[in-house]
Amino acid sequence: MAEPSSPHNVEGENPERPLVAEEEEDGTAGSGLPALKWTRKSFDRLMLEVQMPSEYGARYPSEGDTGADAPAGYVTMWSDFFVDCNLRLPLTVFVVDILEWYRVHISQVSPFGMIRIRNFEFTFRALGIEPTVGDFRRFYQMTVFMGFFSFRQRDVLLYQVCCPCCGYDVSECDRDDHSRDHCDAQFEISAMVPAAADY
Repeated sequence: MAEPSSPHNVEGENPERPLVAEEEEDGTAGSGLPALKWTRKSFDRLMLEVQMPSEYGARYPSEGDTGADAPAGYVTMWSDFFVDCNLRLPLTVFVVDILEWYRVHISQVSPFGMIRIRNFEFTFRALGIEPTVGDFRRFYQMTVFMGFFSFRQRDVLLYQVCCPCCGYDVSECDRDDHSRDHCDAQFEISAMVPAAADY
């Protein structure tokens, strides 16, 4: 895992670089964050609602702490992860795969980033499809703002037009007769699928 203070930690086999917001002045996680302002009662209620096992040792933060102030041996996690993103522990394989691919620690992910990960996972599972990192990367790219990672929809989705005769991308099809005579009757955009591209 990368150091929490480095927003530019995507390295190695992963060629993707996070987009850095222009307002980003320094890359330290939690820089400029306000102190936490929630009560012990709301923390206890959250632990009951998400059925957090006591062996995980979740604890209420000290007064004046920010999201970047986790003591040694602890990890800061947003309450929004559990409330808005329906995140539960242990993490799903898909969430772990995403964190490993992008080489970020869960404490470095913003609530909006986790919402994107979880909504993507829920959508694929509802359609009966096992979500993968490759699928996720076709639709989202990493961003960083205020030292926390998120994901946003890619600016341009590349599409491929599949030939109805052979199923290959039209530009890669072996047939020489993609003329109007051959394809007009049946050649429509038979499939609009995100193209496998280098991103």
